[in-house]
Formats: sequence, C-alpha cells, structure tokens
Amino acid sequence: MWSQLTRRYPWLNASHPIAAREARRDHQALPTFLLKLTDPWTMLGYAALLHGMFFVMSLFSYNRINRAFPNMMLPFLTPFGTPVAVAILHSILYWAMLIGICNQLTYFVSADLQARTWVLLRTTPYTASEILLVKMAVVARIWFRVMRILLLTRAIGLLLIPISAMVQRSTENYSEVGLNVVAGAVFLLQPLADAFMIASLSLLSSFLVQGVMWAKVGAYALAATVYGALSGASGLYLIYKSPLGTLGGLLVPLNHWAALVSAVTPATSSEELILRTGVMILMYVLLPVAIGVFAFKAAVRLAEAHY
Repeated sequence: MWSQLTRRYPWLNASHPIAAREARRDHQALPTFLLKLTDPWTMLGYAALLHGMFFVMSLFSYNRINRAFPNMMLPFLTPFGTPVAVAILHSILYWAMLIGICNQLTYFVSADLQARTWVLLRTTPYTASEILLVKMAVVARIWFRVMRILLLTRAIGLLLIPISAMVQRSTENYSEVGLNVVAGAVFLLQPLADAFMIASLSLLSSFLVQGVMWAKVGAYALAATVYGALSGASGLYLIYKSPLGTLGGLLVPLNHWAALVSAVTPATSSEELILRTGVMILMYVLLPVAIGVFAFKAAVRLAEAHY
C-alpha cells in the first residue's frame, strides 16, 4: 500500500532526490531526551519518576505550595499522579514537536534562499509545490516517532470517554455518547492538523522574510499569532458558553487538551453539546487545516515567483 502511495505521490518517498539531499543536512537528529520519551515504557518510567518527585515535594512543603497554587499538588498524593505526569510529558512533546517543525522547515527553505540554491532546485524537473512537499515530508519523518507517541497517549486518554459516559448514566445526567466520540476523534486529529498548519506557516514565513534567523523569528511570530488566536477564541467560548466556565480559561494555553476535556464534560442540554462539538471541530481541525492549505498555496505562489 505504501509503495502505491509513493508511486502516486513521489514526494512521500524517502529516496526522492531532493529528500536524499535534505537528509544530508544538519538539524536531523532529535534531542536525546525527546527520543527517550518516544518509547512508551520509558515515558511511563519518567512519568512515575516525576510523580515521585512531586509526591516527596508535597510531603515536605504541601502547605506552602498549596497557598501559592491551591490543590495543584493533590493529584500527586494519589495514584492518579502518574497519569497526570504522563499528560505533562505529553504537553512537553507536543510543544517541542510544533517548535521543532517550525524551526527545521524554516531552515530547510531559508537556507536555500539565502545560498541561492533555490534557483538551482527550480531548474530540476520538479515543481515548486513538489519541492516544498518533499521538504515537509522530510521534516515529518524526523518527527514521526514523536507524533506516534502523541497519538498513542491520546488514544489511551480516550478511555476517559466511556468512563465519563458510565458516570453520567449512573447520575442520570447522560449525554449523547456519539458526539463525545466525535470530540474524541477531534482530539486524535488535532496534532496532525496543528503540525500541518505550523509547517505551512513556516514555509510562508521563509519566503516573506529573508535570512535564516529572521525567517525563523517571523515563523515563530506568525505561528504564535495564529495558534494563539485559535486558542483564545476556543477558550472564550468554553468560558462563556460551556459548562466548563472559568476552567475553560486554563485550556487557552493548554488547548491541546480541550477536545478531550470537552468530550468528558457533561452537557447542559443536547443543543449545547452539539454546539460545543461543532466548535471543537471548527477550531481544532477545520480552521487549522484551512489555514494550512491557504498558507501552503501562498508559499507555492511566492516560491514560483522567486528567482
């Protein structure tokens, strides 16, 4: 099946001439710590260690920490501290992946523009669109192991949905499980949509801003602005229109957990749950993909005009 895909879409092939060229560049290896976290058992071991550290910390200075951060240490005094630690490591991997994609893809394009080798690439039989897609595929392969562990931990996190459904049924506050499953699907698709959006915005910044360093700064600024706007809009909705209330404010900086939290939060009515699920789909899948497609097409137009 993969061979059929690579024949139809040659830019997916790791042996593509441009992909082989990019593979010889710097910025290929992931940091050792991130590589260790891509192994499920190693990640679980780090999570248990992190749980133990917070447990010991809370034993010696619980009152002081609780005054500054009320109830923050309570999960680490229970067996649930390890899953919470896994969630913390998941967040670290998530942000590292988005920043790494932004950094590496901007470098791969801006370095060619700065060294004027982009003109040489345009003399090859490949279109500007295919060249950029090959570069995106190379970066995707670099971060594949991180994406895999992110999807694995999210798939395990989806077990909260049937648990929540059983609790709601037992308390006669049962909601539509089908819509919760849709929100769970959004939770799984979100890393892919965000990675595509960040990659496309990085390509666009590479052609808008000259110089490797400034292109990276521009990519960080553009990605942070767009990502922050989506997070802020979804956070405001959760605060004012969903049962989460002020808890939705915490999901502005942690919006990669919003879809899962939404899926396990009981609805006030069927209409509210439908609207909330629609907002999750729009903010965490449809808009990021649409922005990514728009940014990629804009980058291709600039790439074709750059000689």
